[in-house]
Parts: sequence; C-alpha cells; structure tokens
Amino acid sequence: MARLRVVLWGTNYGATAALHMMPRFGIYTTTAFGPTSTSAYWYTLAASPSPVGSDRPRHLSYHCRIVRGELMAAELLSADGSKTKHRRSLGRAMRNWIGPMFSQWPRAQLRVTLYRFGLAAVRYAWFVLILRRLKTVAGEGVAASTVRHNLRGMLDLHVERSVRLIYPIVTTLLGDRQDPAEKKVLSIGPRTEGELFNLVAYGFRRRNIRALDLISYSPMVDLGDMHAMSYPDASFDIVLAGWVISYSDAKEQAAAEIARVAKPGAIVAIGVEWGRKTPEQVAAERAGYIVGSAKRLPTVDAILELFGDRVDRVYFRQDDQDISTNEVGDLLVVFRLK
Repeated sequence: MARLRVVLWGTNYGATAALHMMPRFGIYTTTAFGPTSTSAYWYTLAASPSPVGSDRPRHLSYHCRIVRGELMAAELLSADGSKTKHRRSLGRAMRNWIGPMFSQWPRAQLRVTLYRFGLAAVRYAWFVLILRRLKTVAGEGVAASTVRHNLRGMLDLHVERSVRLIYPIVTTLLGDRQDPAEKKVLSIGPRTEGELFNLVAYGFRRRNIRALDLISYSPMVDLGDMHAMSYPDASFDIVLAGWVISYSDAKEQAAAEIARVAKPGAIVAIGVEWGRKTPEQVAAERAGYIVGSAKRLPTVDAILELFGDRVDRVYFRQDDQDISTNEVGDLLVVFRLK
C-alpha cells in the first residue's frame, strides 16, 4: 500500500467529486479520513496498485487543486518517476457520471414487472378504451386463428417472456463491445407495448425500435404482416420474432422476409412454444380451436432450417426437449445472418 497525500481546495461538493474522479486516473481508493478546515480539505488515502493485467501505470502520488468548483489540474507521479498532467472539469464529471445516473433511472424502472405493466396498462386504456384505436389486419400465410387468439391475450401487457430472448441478444452485443443503443431493432408480433418497453429497459433506444403486428393500438406498432413487410431491404441490425413464427402457415416465406429486412450480419432471435400434444388435442382441451399453425416446429434445428445457408453463427439456443406430455416448453435461438 502506498500512502498518498491529497489536498483539495474548494467546496464539499468539489472535494467529493475529485475523490470520485481518482479511479479515472488509475488510483483505487480504499479509505479516506482526516481533519478538515474551512478553506481546504485534507485527506490521507490508502491506495492500492493498479489491478493485475491493467495497462495503467502504478501511481504513487497524486495532487489536485479545485478552484471555484473547477478541477484545474491533476499531476500524477508514476513509479518510474515520470509525471502526467490531466485536466478534468466538474462539468465533465456531471456528464460522465451524474447525468447517466439520472438518465438511466427511468429505463431501469422498466425492468420492474409491476412498473412496466402499469405503464403499459395506462397507455392501453388511453389508446384502446378512450381513443378506440385498436385495429387488426388479415395476412396471407397467417394461420386462421391468429388474430382471434391474440386478441384474447391482450392483457398480457408486461410480456415477461420476451426477456428470454432479449437477455442473450444484449449479452451477445456487449460481448462484441457493441452498444445496444446504436442498433436498429424490429420487433415482430409484440401484440402490446410491453415487449418494446423491455427492449428499452435493456439498453435499446426507443427511436431505433420499430414494431409490426396484425394487431395494433399503439403508435409504436405498425399494422402489417410479417410475410410481406413494407420496410426496405437491409433496414435492421436486430430482428426479434418472439413466439410469432408458429402462427405462420408459410414459415419459409416469413423467414425470407426476415432475412430481407435484416442487414448483413444482423442478429435474429426467434422463440417458439411447443408441447408433445397434437394441435387437435390442444384445441379439444383448451382453446376450442387450433392455436397457430397446424405445422409445428419441434426443434431449434427446424427453426434454423427455415433460414438455410443464410445462418452464419448461432450465439444461443435452448432446445427444451425434457418435458412431459402435459407440459409446454420453449425453443429459443439467437443467431447471426451472413
């Protein structure tokens, strides 16, 4: 441990800001204590060396001076005796730390199921019950029961299961050092706004998100058919098709449209619910009609086969085959297109 002597001139706010800025200079503070006066604040710090493998030099001394709320200069003395001068301002500190803290707070709240449900419910009541904006459209290649069945599920406003696909998408992007906020996203078949709020909650920028569905009440969701989308070629970095392709009677056509609107190297995420019962058994026991297409996708490989040689790399897959006759499982896959 190196014992460092730091003198901070200015207000309590300035002193606190300077202490928080020290890790930016490679100083990792573990304790802070000492007497204070009305004109200056004196702290003795116990600072550890830079972490193993870090390319930052091992700083052994640090001195900074704050004048009228501005951190004017910081001089670092490295182990080899060299000195480095840095200039930082409290304004920059606000932009780098304080600003993002408050700007990300509403986004973080959307990860809370109750908060997300409440926001979606208020907007649903406004657009559907008051403004009467709920509209539907028929689509070619769409299973006959699609609109009818999904209208029955409109109150699933928080759309919790969409996180099962959003998690691996975000993990893939961050692993490749890519910022989700810069990616253009298409959500196919979100039904309500809950899935879109989930995307915002996990770092995607609202203005970069488009959505398409046969049912829409929201200005955030375009009314249309995934078999014949109106978007230009190579428009999106990410296409999220969660639990929608199973409603298609022309799955190859839907896959071709997804590949068309996706950019080269885009990420595609698809989810399918499946079970061991036949569509006719499900119709007799639960819905009274066949839910979705009678042509089922039983495995993740069957989903990938729809895209053929367009698939470049599979990032994530969950092939839930360990289910009993009465259970329902998920087939999830996240992959990159060529």
